[in-house]
Amino acid sequence: MSNSPEKKGVSAIDFFCIGFGAIVGVGWAVAINGWMANSGGPVPAAVGYLLCLLIMVPFGLVYAELVPMLPVAGGGSAFAYAAFGEKISFLSGWGAFGAFVAIIPWEAIQVTDVLAYLFPALTAGKPMYNIMGSDIYLTTIIIGTIFTILLFLLNRKGLSSAATLQKFLCVFLVASAVIGAVAGLVGGNIENIQPIYSPAEDASHHSFFGGAFGILCTAAFFLAGFETIPQGVEEAGGDVKKVGSTVVMSVGLACVFYALLLFCFGYAYSWQDFLTLPRPAASNMFK
Repeated sequence: MSNSPEKKGVSAIDFFCIGFGAIVGVGWAVAINGWMANSGGPVPAAVGYLLCLLIMVPFGLVYAELVPMLPVAGGGSAFAYAAFGEKISFLSGWGAFGAFVAIIPWEAIQVTDVLAYLFPALTAGKPMYNIMGSDIYLTTIIIGTIFTILLFLLNRKGLSSAATLQKFLCVFLVASAVIGAVAGLVGGNIENIQPIYSPAEDASHHSFFGGAFGILCTAAFFLAGFETIPQGVEEAGGDVKKVGSTVVMSVGLACVFYALLLFCFGYAYSWQDFLTLPRPAASNMFK
Protein backbone atom coordinates (compact mmCIF):
# COMPACT_ATOMS: atom_id res chain seq x y z
CA MET A 1 0.00 0.00 0.00
CA SER A 2 1.33 3.42 -0.95
CA ASN A 3 1.88 5.91 1.86
CA SER A 4 2.24 8.88 -0.49
CA PRO A 5 0.03 11.79 0.46
CA GLU A 6 -3.15 12.33 -1.54
CA LYS A 7 -2.98 15.15 -4.02
CA LYS A 8 -4.45 18.29 -2.56
CA GLY A 9 -5.78 20.95 -4.85
CA VAL A 10 -8.92 22.82 -5.72
CA SER A 11 -11.97 20.73 -4.79
CA ALA A 12 -15.09 20.15 -6.87
CA ILE A 13 -17.11 22.49 -4.63
CA ASP A 14 -14.43 25.15 -5.17
CA PHE A 15 -14.75 24.72 -8.92
CA PHE A 16 -18.52 25.01 -8.66
CA CYS A 17 -18.21 28.27 -6.71
CA ILE A 18 -15.71 29.56 -9.26
CA GLY A 19 -17.96 28.68 -12.19
CA PHE A 20 -21.24 29.77 -10.61
CA GLY A 21 -19.71 32.97 -9.24
CA ALA A 22 -18.17 33.79 -12.61
CA ILE A 23 -21.59 33.38 -14.27
CA VAL A 24 -23.88 35.30 -11.94
CA GLY A 25 -21.46 37.96 -10.67
CA VAL A 26 -23.09 41.33 -9.95
CA GLY A 27 -24.36 42.01 -13.46
CA TRP A 28 -27.85 40.68 -12.76
CA ALA A 29 -28.39 43.28 -10.00
CA VAL A 30 -27.92 46.08 -12.54
CA ALA A 31 -29.44 44.42 -15.61
CA ILE A 32 -32.61 42.87 -14.17
CA ASN A 33 -34.70 45.97 -14.95
CA GLY A 34 -33.68 45.70 -18.58
CA TRP A 35 -34.58 42.01 -18.68
CA MET A 36 -38.11 42.83 -17.57
CA ALA A 37 -38.45 45.68 -20.04
CA ASN A 38 -37.05 43.79 -23.03
CA SER A 39 -39.15 40.67 -22.36
CA GLY A 40 -42.40 42.41 -21.51
CA GLY A 41 -42.42 41.50 -17.82
CA PRO A 42 -40.68 39.40 -15.17
CA VAL A 43 -42.60 36.21 -15.98
CA PRO A 44 -41.67 35.98 -19.68
CA ALA A 45 -38.10 36.92 -18.71
CA ALA A 46 -38.05 34.10 -16.12
CA VAL A 47 -39.45 31.65 -18.66
CA GLY A 48 -36.78 32.84 -21.08
CA TYR A 49 -34.02 31.82 -18.68
CA LEU A 50 -35.66 28.44 -18.15
CA LEU A 51 -35.57 28.04 -21.93
CA CYS A 52 -31.89 28.93 -21.74
CA LEU A 53 -31.53 26.03 -19.33
CA LEU A 54 -32.65 23.63 -22.06
CA ILE A 55 -30.14 25.13 -24.47
CA MET A 56 -27.12 25.48 -22.17
CA VAL A 57 -27.23 22.17 -20.29
CA PRO A 58 -26.22 20.13 -23.38
CA PHE A 59 -23.15 22.39 -23.70
CA GLY A 60 -22.42 21.73 -20.03
CA LEU A 61 -22.74 17.99 -20.57
CA VAL A 62 -20.21 18.16 -23.39
CA TYR A 63 -17.76 19.98 -21.11
CA ALA A 64 -18.47 17.46 -18.35
CA GLU A 65 -17.27 14.70 -20.69
CA LEU A 66 -14.28 16.60 -22.06
CA VAL A 67 -12.85 17.78 -18.73
CA PRO A 68 -12.00 14.25 -17.43
CA MET A 69 -10.77 13.23 -20.89
CA LEU A 70 -8.41 16.21 -21.19
CA PRO A 71 -7.68 17.52 -17.67
CA VAL A 72 -5.31 20.24 -18.89
CA ALA A 73 -5.33 24.01 -18.73
CA GLY A 74 -6.63 25.71 -21.83
CA GLY A 75 -10.32 24.84 -21.82
CA GLY A 76 -11.94 25.18 -25.22
CA SER A 77 -8.67 25.77 -27.06
CA ALA A 78 -7.25 22.50 -25.69
CA PHE A 79 -10.41 20.62 -26.67
CA ALA A 80 -10.33 22.17 -30.14
CA TYR A 81 -6.67 21.18 -30.56
CA ALA A 82 -7.40 17.55 -29.70
CA ALA A 83 -10.40 17.39 -32.03
CA PHE A 84 -9.47 19.62 -34.99
CA GLY A 85 -5.79 20.51 -34.78
CA GLU A 86 -3.75 23.68 -34.54
CA LYS A 87 -5.68 26.04 -36.84
CA ILE A 88 -9.07 25.65 -35.16
CA SER A 89 -7.41 25.67 -31.74
CA PHE A 90 -5.65 28.92 -32.67
CA LEU A 91 -8.97 30.53 -33.61
CA SER A 92 -10.66 29.16 -30.49
CA GLY A 93 -7.93 30.47 -28.20
CA TRP A 94 -7.86 33.96 -29.67
CA GLY A 95 -11.67 34.06 -29.75
CA ALA A 96 -11.77 33.29 -26.03
CA PHE A 97 -9.02 35.85 -25.39
CA GLY A 98 -11.01 38.53 -27.22
CA ALA A 99 -14.16 37.70 -25.26
CA PHE A 100 -12.35 37.86 -21.91
CA VAL A 101 -10.64 41.16 -22.73
CA ALA A 102 -13.93 42.67 -23.95
CA ILE A 103 -15.72 41.76 -20.73
CA ILE A 104 -13.17 43.47 -18.45
CA PRO A 105 -14.50 47.03 -18.99
CA TRP A 106 -18.08 45.81 -18.59
CA GLU A 107 -17.29 44.14 -15.26
CA ALA A 108 -15.45 47.24 -14.04
CA ILE A 109 -18.43 49.42 -14.96
CA GLN A 110 -20.92 47.14 -13.21
CA VAL A 111 -18.85 47.09 -10.00
CA THR A 112 -18.64 50.87 -9.92
CA ASP A 113 -22.36 51.18 -10.70
CA VAL A 114 -23.26 48.95 -7.75
CA LEU A 115 -20.91 50.87 -5.44
CA ALA A 116 -22.41 54.15 -6.65
CA TYR A 117 -25.89 52.95 -5.66
CA LEU A 118 -24.57 52.12 -2.18
CA PHE A 119 -22.43 55.27 -1.86
CA PRO A 120 -23.98 58.10 -3.93
CA ALA A 121 -21.06 60.40 -3.04
CA LEU A 122 -18.94 58.49 -5.57
CA THR A 123 -20.87 60.09 -8.42
CA ALA A 124 -21.43 63.49 -6.83
CA GLY A 125 -20.27 66.61 -8.58
CA LYS A 126 -19.61 67.36 -12.21
CA PRO A 127 -18.78 64.40 -14.48
CA MET A 128 -15.60 64.37 -16.56
CA TYR A 129 -17.49 63.58 -19.75
CA ASN A 130 -20.56 61.83 -21.13
CA ILE A 131 -20.84 58.76 -23.39
CA MET A 132 -24.19 57.76 -24.92
CA GLY A 133 -26.12 59.46 -22.12
CA SER A 134 -23.98 58.05 -19.28
CA ASP A 135 -21.95 60.36 -17.06
CA ILE A 136 -18.34 59.31 -16.43
CA TYR A 137 -16.66 60.33 -13.17
CA LEU A 138 -12.99 60.26 -12.21
CA THR A 139 -13.79 58.36 -8.99
CA THR A 140 -15.49 55.50 -10.84
CA ILE A 141 -12.62 55.27 -13.36
CA ILE A 142 -10.11 54.96 -10.51
CA ILE A 143 -12.21 52.36 -8.65
CA GLY A 144 -12.81 50.30 -11.79
CA THR A 145 -9.09 50.35 -12.63
CA ILE A 146 -8.13 49.28 -9.10
CA PHE A 147 -10.60 46.37 -9.14
CA THR A 148 -9.31 45.26 -12.54
CA ILE A 149 -5.69 45.27 -11.34
CA LEU A 150 -6.57 43.41 -8.13
CA LEU A 151 -8.42 40.71 -10.07
CA PHE A 152 -5.47 40.35 -12.43
CA LEU A 153 -3.01 39.95 -9.55
CA LEU A 154 -5.31 37.46 -7.80
CA ASN A 155 -5.71 35.26 -10.86
CA ARG A 156 -2.01 35.51 -11.66
CA LYS A 157 -1.26 33.69 -8.40
CA GLY A 158 -3.25 30.69 -9.62
CA LEU A 159 -6.68 29.19 -9.25
CA SER A 160 -6.07 27.82 -5.77
CA SER A 161 -5.49 31.36 -4.47
CA ALA A 162 -8.64 32.65 -6.12
CA ALA A 163 -10.77 29.68 -5.01
CA THR A 164 -10.97 30.70 -1.34
CA LEU A 165 -12.05 34.25 -2.13
CA GLN A 166 -14.48 33.10 -4.80
CA LYS A 167 -16.10 30.64 -2.42
CA PHE A 168 -16.72 33.41 0.09
CA LEU A 169 -18.03 35.79 -2.57
CA CYS A 170 -20.28 33.10 -4.04
CA VAL A 171 -21.85 32.31 -0.66
CA PHE A 172 -22.24 36.02 0.10
CA LEU A 173 -23.82 36.68 -3.31
CA VAL A 174 -26.30 33.81 -3.08
CA ALA A 175 -27.20 34.68 0.52
CA SER A 176 -27.86 38.32 -0.44
CA ALA A 177 -30.04 37.27 -3.36
CA VAL A 178 -31.97 34.78 -1.22
CA ILE A 179 -32.60 37.43 1.46
CA GLY A 180 -33.86 39.85 -1.19
CA ALA A 181 -36.05 37.18 -2.81
CA VAL A 182 -37.57 36.09 0.53
CA ALA A 183 -38.22 39.71 1.46
CA GLY A 184 -39.95 40.15 -1.89
CA LEU A 185 -42.18 37.11 -1.41
CA VAL A 186 -43.11 38.10 2.17
CA GLY A 187 -43.91 41.71 1.40
CA GLY A 188 -45.09 41.34 -2.19
CA ASN A 189 -48.39 40.81 -3.92
CA ILE A 190 -49.42 38.71 -6.90
CA GLU A 191 -50.93 41.82 -8.47
CA ASN A 192 -47.45 43.27 -8.88
CA ILE A 193 -46.61 40.90 -11.73
CA GLN A 194 -49.69 42.02 -13.65
CA PRO A 195 -49.89 42.35 -16.56
CA ILE A 196 -48.09 39.08 -17.19
CA TYR A 197 -46.99 40.33 -20.60
CA SER A 198 -46.85 43.95 -21.70
CA PRO A 199 -44.33 44.73 -24.45
CA ALA A 200 -42.84 48.15 -25.01
CA GLU A 201 -44.08 50.18 -27.96
CA ASP A 202 -40.89 49.56 -29.91
CA ALA A 203 -40.64 45.86 -28.99
CA SER A 204 -39.84 43.39 -31.76
CA HIS A 205 -42.06 40.71 -30.21
CA HIS A 206 -45.84 40.63 -29.83
CA SER A 207 -46.51 37.51 -27.74
CA PHE A 208 -45.59 36.04 -24.37
CA PHE A 209 -43.22 33.46 -25.83
CA GLY A 210 -41.83 36.09 -28.18
CA GLY A 211 -40.80 38.04 -25.09
CA ALA A 212 -39.42 34.89 -23.46
CA PHE A 213 -37.32 34.09 -26.52
CA GLY A 214 -36.17 37.71 -26.57
CA ILE A 215 -34.04 37.04 -23.49
CA LEU A 216 -32.01 34.54 -25.51
CA CYS A 217 -30.34 37.45 -27.31
CA THR A 218 -28.43 38.44 -24.17
CA ALA A 219 -28.54 35.19 -22.18
CA ALA A 220 -25.25 33.88 -23.57
CA PHE A 221 -23.51 36.97 -22.18
CA PHE A 222 -24.97 36.53 -18.70
CA LEU A 223 -24.31 32.78 -18.69
CA ALA A 224 -20.65 33.08 -19.67
CA GLY A 225 -18.14 32.05 -17.04
CA PHE A 226 -18.52 28.28 -16.75
CA GLU A 227 -15.50 27.89 -19.02
CA THR A 228 -13.31 28.99 -16.11
CA ILE A 229 -13.73 25.47 -14.69
CA PRO A 230 -11.92 23.51 -17.45
CA GLN A 231 -9.28 26.25 -17.68
CA GLY A 232 -8.14 25.49 -14.14
CA VAL A 233 -8.71 21.75 -13.99
CA GLU A 234 -4.96 21.03 -13.72
CA GLU A 235 -5.12 22.34 -10.15
CA ALA A 236 -7.91 19.94 -9.22
CA GLY A 237 -7.52 17.48 -6.39
CA GLY A 238 -9.37 14.17 -6.18
CA ASP A 239 -11.82 12.93 -8.81
CA VAL A 240 -11.57 15.06 -11.97
CA LYS A 241 -14.87 13.62 -13.20
CA LYS A 242 -16.65 15.39 -10.34
CA VAL A 243 -15.03 18.62 -11.49
CA GLY A 244 -16.52 18.09 -14.94
CA SER A 245 -20.00 17.67 -13.49
CA THR A 246 -19.72 21.06 -11.78
CA VAL A 247 -19.94 22.68 -15.23
CA VAL A 248 -23.47 21.33 -15.67
CA MET A 249 -24.42 22.28 -12.12
CA SER A 250 -23.12 25.84 -12.40
CA VAL A 251 -24.90 26.49 -15.72
CA GLY A 252 -28.19 24.87 -14.66
CA LEU A 253 -28.37 26.56 -11.26
CA ALA A 254 -27.46 29.94 -12.77
CA CYS A 255 -30.48 29.74 -15.10
CA VAL A 256 -32.77 28.76 -12.21
CA PHE A 257 -31.19 31.49 -10.05
CA TYR A 258 -32.01 34.18 -12.62
CA ALA A 259 -35.54 32.87 -13.17
CA LEU A 260 -36.35 32.81 -9.44
CA LEU A 261 -34.98 36.31 -8.90
CA LEU A 262 -37.04 37.69 -11.78
CA PHE A 263 -40.23 36.19 -10.39
CA CYS A 264 -39.55 37.19 -6.76
CA PHE A 265 -38.58 40.75 -7.60
CA GLY A 266 -41.54 41.11 -9.95
CA TYR A 267 -43.78 39.76 -7.17
CA ALA A 268 -42.35 42.19 -4.63
CA TYR A 269 -42.83 45.43 -6.51
CA SER A 270 -44.91 46.55 -9.47
CA TRP A 271 -42.60 45.58 -12.30
CA GLN A 272 -43.76 48.41 -14.53
CA ASP A 273 -42.77 50.87 -11.81
CA PHE A 274 -39.32 49.28 -11.79
CA LEU A 275 -38.82 50.49 -15.34
CA THR A 276 -39.26 54.12 -14.30
CA LEU A 277 -36.78 53.97 -11.42
CA PRO A 278 -33.14 54.95 -11.91
CA ARG A 279 -32.01 52.29 -9.43
CA PRO A 280 -31.90 48.52 -10.13
CA ALA A 281 -34.79 46.36 -8.97
CA ALA A 282 -32.65 44.60 -6.37
CA SER A 283 -31.99 47.83 -4.46
CA ASN A 284 -35.72 48.37 -3.80
CA MET A 285 -36.46 45.12 -2.03
CA PHE A 286 -36.36 46.59 1.49
CA LYS A 287 -38.12 49.89 0.83
